Amino acid sequence: MSLARTLELLVNLLHERGLARQMLARHNITHAQFVLLRHLWWNPGSTLGQVADSLGVSRPAATQAVERLVQRGLVRRSPDTADRRRLRLGLTARGEELVRELSSALEERLAAIVGRMPSDARLALARGVEAFLAAALDEPALLQAVCLHCGAEHDDDCPVNQASLRLTGRPIFEAGGSQQGASE
Repeated sequence: MSLARTLELLVNLLHERGLARQMLARHNITHAQFVLLRHLWWNPGSTLGQVADSLGVSRPAATQAVERLVQRGLVRRSPDTADRRRLRLGLTARGEELVRELSSALEERLAAIVGRMPSDARLALARGVEAFLAAALDEPALLQAVCLHCGAEHDDDCPVNQASLRLTGRPIFEAGGSQQGASE
């Protein structure tokens, strides 16, 4: 089998069609909704524009997605203290609990899979994925599309951050946690 097809299988396994799908379905959450919730977990107080940029969708699409999650009691809107016309988004206690539960379950499942691999294969996988990302992230435009927008969870050694430093001379996140190119 070709490497391209093998990588497609891996994406399918990790994305909606595999591991995450079962967990998300139990909570009646789509993958896109989970990504939105996770963004707000990592970036509390985000604006609608920041959410739209993170998801790679239009503002109307982000507005609809946020509204659905507000109606389900998972997301809250609050006025910006500096600009009353702007709304800040955050997770409710129920939303935080759901993201924590889903993230933990997914990490446990992935750890169990990786744990079944021989140690030399685990090391090879880690090195191979890092090398693949370093080779693939060769255009500044890709950085925002691939970035997880992990905010407070940001790691300076992240392959996207390293590619940003290599391509633009700047980290993907500025000091204080704001993302390069993120819009309000």
